[in-house]
Amino acid sequence: MIRKTWNAEHYHHLLKSKLGEIALIWSDESFPRVLAILLPGEEQRQAVAATSRGRKLPPLAARLADYLAGKPVRFSLRELDWTGISEFRREVMRACVAIRRGSVTTYGKLAEQAGRKNAARAVGAAMARNPFPLVIPCHRVVASDGHLHGFGGGMEALALKRRLLEHEGHVMRDEFHAMLP
Repeated sequence: MIRKTWNAEHYHHLLKSKLGEIALIWSDESFPRVLAILLPGEEQRQAVAATSRGRKLPPLAARLADYLAGKPVRFSLRELDWTGISEFRREVMRACVAIRRGSVTTYGKLAEQAGRKNAARAVGAAMARNPFPLVIPCHRVVASDGHLHGFGGGMEALALKRRLLEHEGHVMRDEFHAMLP
């Protein structure tokens, strides 16, 4: 959950997909910086209601639409607004970007890859506050036994995490367990 304060000086665009509507929220239409990517849910509805519909979309919108259509894409992190994100969270997010499409890793392994060997719980907390899901693929991070955790909580959120993994070609062990490498 991101919990930002949205207002009419922020812009939104809804991308429709088989995964549901994904909201892209940004500031400044002349030099757009993406503030958040919001998956379906209450936070998304509140953000869309509080922001203006964007006319000039950030370049990220086209790549996000391609991703949602099932095409492999490379996202640029330069379009994201990193304001207010701690250095630790940035390290974790950069390590998360390295997880290949169709693959998963555990919170513990991601902690190691971010240079924080014993910080699996802190990594989990950082992933839970990821403002850029899909670009920073936090859905590719699972518990040490492959169990799907986090992702906003609740069964609906876990089902979305599973659908995202399947969308990318990951073969699931069962409904709520990913196959680990």
